[in-house]
Amino acid sequence: MKRVISAALCLLLAGCASLRQPSGSPIDPALLLLVPSSTHSVLWISMEKLVKTQGYAQLVKSETISVPLDLIAAQTTYDPRKTFWQVLIVSNGANSVLLTRGEFAPLGMEPEFKKEGAVRSNYKGQSLIATSGIVLTFMSPSCLAVGSRQSMEWFLDAHADRAGGPPKNLLEWAEKIDRKSQIWWKSFAPAELLPKQVPAAGGFSNILANLPRLLNGTQSVGGSVDLNSGLRLQLSADYTDSTKAKDAAGALNGFVSLGRATAPKSKPQQAALYDALKIEQVENAVRMSVEAPVEVLLQ
Repeated sequence: MKRVISAALCLLLAGCASLRQPSGSPIDPALLLLVPSSTHSVLWISMEKLVKTQGYAQLVKSETISVPLDLIAAQTTYDPRKTFWQVLIVSNGANSVLLTRGEFAPLGMEPEFKKEGAVRSNYKGQSLIATSGIVLTFMSPSCLAVGSRQSMEWFLDAHADRAGGPPKNLLEWAEKIDRKSQIWWKSFAPAELLPKQVPAAGGFSNILANLPRLLNGTQSVGGSVDLNSGLRLQLSADYTDSTKAKDAAGALNGFVSLGRATAPKSKPQQAALYDALKIEQVENAVRMSVEAPVEVLLQ
């Protein structure tokens, strides 16, 4: 009997050890499986971890992060800081939908959406709620999708036809996410992410203004943010060949040097941010990273 009990304890401890050391993607499977096959860009946020970081506590004191979160709360009636566990934004360039897993109702209960002026409709058997210029739908009691009407139809059309499922390249990327960071993004169609308008030249605006040039020849771009202690930002771009990667790395270093030289003397932390930037070429890829106090983002 003692041997049986010992064997059972060993199996139990082994199971607990596996729980302590999770493998695979940190993205909730309930969200990952909803990704349409035509998706080429995603942004993932672990809200549960983000709101507990030192960096978030500093950012929340400013409008840097509080304004967009307040807007989501006003539009959806759910405060992402308290209700959302994870957020996964999916896009095919023309359409984008925010998917989130969270606590929208007590356990075992169906979520209820109560907001004056909300209009309910049905699309391919899915109940939709239109409010404040957006459309919401519950994919399950704990999964909510939010987007424009056009984007929601794209998403639900894809959901109705699950032949393709999530793109293989995005699934492979999701498996490699480092659990230390709270924010990750990846795009396999970088040109689709180019802003329609860019600010006037100067400082980091030089980089934005030259994005078409920097993205020439890219196969994918991605990055992550860790706010556990200060700001830890990592960016990467994979190019079709080493020559294009070398040109991009050279251009980036040039923009950083220019920004450092023209940084206002009244804002020494801005110059310190440029000094903290590290850019390197690794074969067909360009890697950029920075570690700095969160305060530099608020200057």
